[in-house]
Amino acid sequence: MRTATLLILALAISGCGDDDIHSYNAPKTPPPTQMQTPGPSLAATLPDSPSDVVWDMPDGWTESNSDQAMRAATFDAGGIEVIVTALSGPAGGILANVNRWRGQIGLDAIDEASLAPMLTHYNGIGGDVIIADMTGDQRMVAAIVDPGDGKTWFVKATGDPDPIGALLPEFTLFARSFRTEVKPATTSSPAGTGSEQSVLDRLGSYTPPDNWTRDPNASSVVAAAYTAGTGARITATVLGGQGGGILPNINRWRGQVGLEPVPTLEDAGGQDIGGALLVNITGEQASIVAAIVTEGDHSWFFKMTGAPSEIEPELPAFQRFVQRVGLGEDTP
Repeated sequence: MRTATLLILALAISGCGDDDIHSYNAPKTPPPTQMQTPGPSLAATLPDSPSDVVWDMPDGWTESNSDQAMRAATFDAGGIEVIVTALSGPAGGILANVNRWRGQIGLDAIDEASLAPMLTHYNGIGGDVIIADMTGDQRMVAAIVDPGDGKTWFVKATGDPDPIGALLPEFTLFARSFRTEVKPATTSSPAGTGSEQSVLDRLGSYTPPDNWTRDPNASSVVAAAYTAGTGARITATVLGGQGGGILPNINRWRGQVGLEPVPTLEDAGGQDIGGALLVNITGEQASIVAAIVTEGDHSWFFKMTGAPSEIEPELPAFQRFVQRVGLGEDTP
């Protein structure tokens, strides 16, 4: 039996690449990276890897091809190369990796007692994130990420001190966005209607409004994407577990637009609209409307982004979309 929790929120957003979600399956012993033809997403399917890890690529970053076998992904962040790798298990431990990185920029190895002061700990969407910031011949920032897929993920950028310092906020948000993803099942549940069907079943049979056009070039981890006649973009994405939780997602989105986090959902504002929480925080240039629906062991994210003038006319249609597809309600 599906249990559903609906969150509708409108968040001010400017230049946020929130729909640029990317996935990668890491093997226990990484073989040469397998990449799709360059496009809106990077994805690889490798053996012995039951979970995908996805991330949000910051606005302005671009993916780069690399012939380095150990890399899961490579990005160009305004002229700075950002490298993503993944290894099985603890991958040698924090101290061993930090000392390896220190050696790469001409620094001496340190002991355990000297390690803690140079690390910053964060709660990521999918799990713990540790960031080390070191300066030797060059400055290096490196993140150790545990998104819960049984592997350790590493994100690293090296360069001159000032550019690396300017990149650090975006780099940190990128590392904190790593989480596991559950892809939609390829088989349908038994025939039925409304709440008897899965979200994926209802999405497959959903007829969008006349002024919504389906986007065939959506990222591979987006189950469906539409563009409304007003210009607003609507997406449906599924992630593993709770997808990071309601409040952490609100604070992640707030951080992406330069807003301070809030300690509770009540502080985020909102109103009950028939069992759903409606939160409106709209900026001058753009907004995002989102809904989170929990189904079994994964969560569906329904989102609409665009300028306030594009969003406002589509709010009723978006709400019906979430109610019909996400909650299985027979709305008119």
